[in-house]
Amino acid sequence: MFQTFSKILIFFAFLLLPLSAKAATLFLSPSSGTYKPGDSFSVSIYTSSADQAMNAASGVLSFPKDTLEVVSLSKGGSIFSLWAQEPSFSNSAGTVNFEGIVLNPGFTGGSGKILTVNLKVKSSGTASLRLSSGSILANDGLGTNILSGLGSAQMTIVSSALEPDQTTSEPKTPPKVSPEPKPETPPRLPNDIDIVSFTHPDQKIWYNNNTPEFSWVLPKGTLEVRTLITTSTGGVPTIVYSPPISNKKVDKLDDGTYYFLVQIKTAGGWGNIARYQVNIDTTAPESFAISFPQGKTGFESQPFILFQATDKSSGLLTYEIKVGDGIVQNVVPAQVPISHRLPPQKTGSHEVSVTAIDNAGNKITSLSDFTVQAIEAPVLTFYPREIDYGELIRIRGTSYPNADVQLFIQKENLIVSQEETKANSLGDFSVFVTKRLHPGDYTITAKVVDSRGVESVDSNLITIAVKSQFLVEISNLINHFPLKTLSLALVMCLLFVMMIYTIYKGKDHVAQERKRTKKAFEKSLKSLHAQIEDHVNTLSKIQTKRRLTPEEIMFIDNFGKKLAELDGALSKEIEAEKNNDE
Repeated sequence: MFQTFSKILIFFAFLLLPLSAKAATLFLSPSSGTYKPGDSFSVSIYTSSADQAMNAASGVLSFPKDTLEVVSLSKGGSIFSLWAQEPSFSNSAGTVNFEGIVLNPGFTGGSGKILTVNLKVKSSGTASLRLSSGSILANDGLGTNILSGLGSAQMTIVSSALEPDQTTSEPKTPPKVSPEPKPETPPRLPNDIDIVSFTHPDQKIWYNNNTPEFSWVLPKGTLEVRTLITTSTGGVPTIVYSPPISNKKVDKLDDGTYYFLVQIKTAGGWGNIARYQVNIDTTAPESFAISFPQGKTGFESQPFILFQATDKSSGLLTYEIKVGDGIVQNVVPAQVPISHRLPPQKTGSHEVSVTAIDNAGNKITSLSDFTVQAIEAPVLTFYPREIDYGELIRIRGTSYPNADVQLFIQKENLIVSQEETKANSLGDFSVFVTKRLHPGDYTITAKVVDSRGVESVDSNLITIAVKSQFLVEISNLINHFPLKTLSLALVMCLLFVMMIYTIYKGKDHVAQERKRTKKAFEKSLKSLHAQIEDHVNTLSKIQTKRRLTPEEIMFIDNFGKKLAELDGALSKEIEAEKNNDE
């Protein structure tokens, strides 16, 4: 009795077990057709798993090798994203082998294309194609085989021409051929869709906008849409929209990498999941400090600084370093503290800024100050206090060994010339002023730059007077002319003439004074000419007794000419004044 009850229980359990499994099949399309030798046709292998997602399938397609032969295999439009082994065929064995994988979340639908087999008819007869073996694995984490059926196809191959009857000359009536049945067309799955984002157009770049927007184009016949925003690469959309939507805005996401998922449903079932990656970072890098390993105060004009910033989300892109209003320098981040040498700075206090910028454009700036101390100024030890116009100026001084010395010549607080030289190994230097200085008083200072680029303050200030050419010639005349008494008298006359002329030119004198000045000037000018002629005659007499000096010859050749030019200019002025009086 107990054994009988056990057998009945096992029998009913056996009947109930298949009812709990989800059904999935492999089938062929088209399942029938009529062809003749030499024709080519295609048969596609499909899977149907409408109730449960599948993620792998394999099988063997058998065909009659005497009637058909495989020309090629096509994976175009396949639901498989990976192949455990490449599809293959053997015309000698009459088989086609396939085995592929659908990535998570797998495939759910009524007709998912796996492979297309392209065949050619060899001879007439009946050609039966069948899936001789196969498997379909559920996407349940256990690899459950949910295959419930294997399909087949029956192809009719007719003769290419009718053979004549051997016993009679009349042709036989050709047999009637039934019209070729239309191949079965299963419902099509929706095509893959493309997601775009105008707020986050590049999936590899980080953005500091945490409100991304997405859009896509709905294919014809779309019934529903489901979406999801997740940080997991293997997520499955769960939020269903019916009627379907074609865009979505997500508000205020935290920093991180996200995946926006979209899946479309048509009459053929749910299509593949489209994914779009978006990277968000709205937080600036963490604060950091700037340090000076050699100290914040010293003689170094290019001090080193140390710094290191960190960014938790997108990572650091670059550093921007600037001293005061100087040029910005870009430095590539590193995993260790960065040691950076600043550009040369002048003596005094300076502020340095380092800005850390992450890959999303967020930034933070750190500030610090430092001081470049001045070195001792050079000392100007030798220089002329007075020179003649056109005479070279030589200046000597002392400073640091091998230092670069700069000399600044100023007149009325304006730099008219700048000279440079280099001190020797003892620190001594000598420099010539190459520019010809016009008559007047000049001040000269110097500063030094050592081998590190550090500048000194200005040196002691010296003053040099440059005499005019006219006074130089008068002085030379007094010093070299043998009759110094007469020469001195001549100089006094010239000075007197200049004084009278200055009074004459004054616009604020009355007419009577001007007339008296004219007469006195004319009289003085005549006296001056007479004295010049006496000097020239005296030199001519001396020339017969001894050889004249170069200065005396210059006087005879040039001085008279210059006075004649002055005489002409003054005569024109006097004539102009006479015309004005008239």
